[in-house]
Amino acid sequence: MFDDCQTVPELRARYTALATRHREDSELLGIINEDYLRRLEAVTEAAIGEELRDLGVVRTSKTRGRPRLRHINEAGLNLLKGREQLRLKAYRDQGGVLTIGWGHTGADVKEGMTITEAKADELLKQDLSAAERAVSDLVYTALSNNRFDAVVCLVFNIGRAAFSQSTMRKCLNAADWKGASAQFPVWNKVRDRKTGKLFVSNGLVNRRREERELFDRA
Repeated sequence: MFDDCQTVPELRARYTALATRHREDSELLGIINEDYLRRLEAVTEAAIGEELRDLGVVRTSKTRGRPRLRHINEAGLNLLKGREQLRLKAYRDQGGVLTIGWGHTGADVKEGMTITEAKADELLKQDLSAAERAVSDLVYTALSNNRFDAVVCLVFNIGRAAFSQSTMRKCLNAADWKGASAQFPVWNKVRDRKTGKLFVSNGLVNRRREERELFDRA
């Protein structure tokens, strides 16, 4: 099952491919064999453990479980702030979603709400941490700083749930960098709150172009 996999990212990517294929096949039958998935995960972890031992890495309680959280660098942060823009009073974005600060959304944003720049930076840190965690958790291949930053900026905008089900994520976990790059322009639409129809946003077109350019710098 894993004999041709040489690195930890390859092992994790193979696990993702096998698990995804099982779930897709199971949808046709209406049954998902959770026991198979548990055994598959156990075999993957065992293979990863062997690979790490070969590399001289000892897995401890600190190295098991969730991956270490990475943070974007200055290039990613500048891209994000340049696209979000600082707004200290709540407003509705193109999709009608209440937004404040550096693109912060959520149940805590109310009509007429105002905040300080310090609070905006605090909210950005929280939202950015969630996007960084999503990429750290869901991408098993090794990403360069520029690629990591670009994907985090995308996830910051589209959310963890959308990213987890995306073709972008599948391409990243297969180390298909060209395919992943081609997925940035896909996320260029917002939904009209009156008609419910999706339309291309020029702002998102430009944003995705900048993220893709950063990603392609490798």
